[in-house]
Amino acid sequence: MAAAPERPALTRMLARAFADDPTTVWIFPDPGPRPRRLAQMIAWELAASRLTQGELVTVEGLGAAALWQAPQPAAGPPGLSWWAQARLTAQALRVFGRRLPVVATTFASLMRELPPQPYRYLSILGTDPALQGQGLGSALLQQGTQRSDLEQVPTLLHTATARDVAFYARRGFAVIGQTRPPGGPTLWAMRREPGAS
Repeated sequence: MAAAPERPALTRMLARAFADDPTTVWIFPDPGPRPRRLAQMIAWELAASRLTQGELVTVEGLGAAALWQAPQPAAGPPGLSWWAQARLTAQALRVFGRRLPVVATTFASLMRELPPQPYRYLSILGTDPALQGQGLGSALLQQGTQRSDLEQVPTLLHTATARDVAFYARRGFAVIGQTRPPGGPTLWAMRREPGAS
């Protein structure tokens, strides 16, 4: 995980990376507060991943980052105290506001549709827009899929852009399903088998 002093810079970079993502626009339809709320959402997700032993991998200079984690059951992350779960829920309410029920329902549904563990789940892969096209995201993805190959487990992810579907398809991923929440973007589920290229 990123050291504590690096987390604000990492959060700002990922907020720039996902500023125009269809999921971001759907979750935060008001463009005025969107950048601030997106940064809060990313900070919340990074905090949650620390509690659930998520694996955050970055490149030097924090120009790109990948967050890997296993999906958690609907009842909440295993091993967390009721206080930690309550704190995460309170933080989520501050981040998502009135959008929390539809966001929580949508993403819980996405997680339930994935196959049983074991597998590795790519929660975030983002590159600073100023550095895109230099292979930073590809390098982080390859690092993660190599670990999946060693562990002989598939890699799963969701994406909301056709461009990203093509990006992942070139790296051995195949679409295994798609859904579209009310008023939201199409969300593709993708899977890569160990050793796929």
